[in-house]
Amino acid sequence: MCRTGSIPWPTNNLSCLAPGISRRVPVHTDWLQDISPFTARLNDIRKYVVSTTLDEPLPWKNSILIKDDVPRALEKLKAEQDKDAVVFGSGLLVQSLMRWKLMDELTLLIHPLILGSGRRLFPSGGVSAVLQLRNAKTTSNGVVIATYQPANPQPPPLR
Repeated sequence: MCRTGSIPWPTNNLSCLAPGISRRVPVHTDWLQDISPFTARLNDIRKYVVSTTLDEPLPWKNSILIKDDVPRALEKLKAEQDKDAVVFGSGLLVQSLMRWKLMDELTLLIHPLILGSGRRLFPSGGVSAVLQLRNAKTTSNGVVIATYQPANPQPPPLR
């Protein structure tokens, strides 16, 4: 069984990646090119793409589309995998995982920057959760990497 969470970088225990894509955005194809130290890892890893707008075939190597009955598909995937499933940068998918009780861990990168505007990760009226801080580290430039787990994890209400 894999843990489901949101962390900012690939790990050795990562076998599946679930980027949530709600529309066609060219930036998501960046890892196809050899432009960063993560390119090979992201190309080789199995990617489960959660989308209601994309169709197969997907442009990413090792990608599988999850389009229908997403909660059950992700619950089944979580039970079958022995490594971690990670969500990179999709607030909507993270919120959905929390609502479906499929989020085991949430890692946030908190930058020392105030923009004053922009999209909120957790909008008003969205999912609420009580989280427990498991780990926090501060980088040399002041970014706080905070890892949380649900304070009272419950079985998913899918059946």
